[in-house]
Amino acid sequence: MTYHHKMRLHECCDGRVGMVSRNGIGGLFETAVGVRGIKIAKYLKLRAQMAMGRAPYTALNGLDKQLLSYLPSGGFFVEAGGNDGVDQSNTFYLEKCMGWEGILIEPFEPLSRLSSRFRSATAIAAALGSTEDEGKCLEMTFSDLMSSKVYERTASPKWGGLFGPNPTTFAAPIRTLSSILDEIEAPPVTLLSLDVEGFELRVLEGLNLVRHRPKFILIETTQPEAVLSHLGRGYKMEKQLSFHDYLIIDHAS
Repeated sequence: MTYHHKMRLHECCDGRVGMVSRNGIGGLFETAVGVRGIKIAKYLKLRAQMAMGRAPYTALNGLDKQLLSYLPSGGFFVEAGGNDGVDQSNTFYLEKCMGWEGILIEPFEPLSRLSSRFRSATAIAAALGSTEDEGKCLEMTFSDLMSSKVYERTASPKWGGLFGPNPTTFAAPIRTLSSILDEIEAPPVTLLSLDVEGFELRVLEGLNLVRHRPKFILIETTQPEAVLSHLGRGYKMEKQLSFHDYLIIDHAS
């Protein structure tokens, strides 16, 4: 099956479709002088560098480069926390240089729309969660490469400082990862890249490992043992790739 890039919008809990912005960041993304313009400029610069022969490693801490010795030459990826599909992406190289296909899941709809422009992977605008969360709308705080549940994070002075004096909140529809994979009739997942700012266990609760069992899991987490315990038999910790990024491999399949 061939996967074409596309955008999926879902009905939010207040009846509106897509992103709900309180501080105008949605409009900012629609102008060439805002964040959208900056990201487009960065992407064009990267393309120019690629044209000159530079390998497009975009991941933080060289994660994409570290993965290459473990991954097959082709496969299907799922990147959750996809941002614009370029900034700190763990799958950009796999798609552009190795012919992988996959999906990019990002809760902030303007970023997801950019990823559909920059990438050939399917772009889906949704927040991932557990089965019991599906169908609800999650209010989140936007901070470019980090978005988080607003009611859990912005109450803290630490997080308030991180997000700035006027953080942008938006509503994102909650989907389970398995419901998305079922909807697009995804092939077996070779690589699951999960960067969801502390909510990885909730996301994994929405992944049916009987129907969808990733061979490789690259996960940012502060609780790797809990992740392994949830994944269960067959999954083993292969390597710690950074201070909070881990590669887990399924040895049962």
